[in-house]
Amino acid sequence: MIFLNNARNYNHEEIHSIKGAIYDRKVDASDYGYRALLKVNKGDNAVVCSPTGNGFIKIAEYQITENIPSRKGYGYECQVLTGLLLRSTELPKTEAAQHLLGKRFFDKNGNFLRRAVLT
Repeated sequence: MIFLNNARNYNHEEIHSIKGAIYDRKVDASDYGYRALLKVNKGDNAVVCSPTGNGFIKIAEYQITENIPSRKGYGYECQVLTGLLLRSTELPKTEAAQHLLGKRFFDKNGNFLRRAVLT
C-alpha cells in the first residue's frame, strides 16, 4: 500500500487528460516521492488524501491500473498513476486525522505531513 498526499487537491485527470489519473510527480531522480512511484505496480493499492474545502478531507483508496512513466503535465515531465476507485469517504479534518487510512497523512497537531508519498 502506498499513501499519496494530494494536499493541493489537483485534478490529475484534467491536468494530464488521462481518464482515471489519480496522482502525479515531477520526473526527478533525486526526489524521494518520484523514486517511490517508480516501484508502484498495476494491482497495488494506493490511498490518496485530498482537502475538499471547508475543513473536509477526502480519503480515497484505489487499485492502480497503470503507472505511466513520463507525461507532460505542468510544463515538465511527470510520472502519472491511474487507478480504479475502491472506496472513498469525506470527513472533517479532525476525524480524518484519526481515520485508519487517513491518520498517516497528519502530524500530532492535525496538520498535513510535508512528505507527499508515504510508503
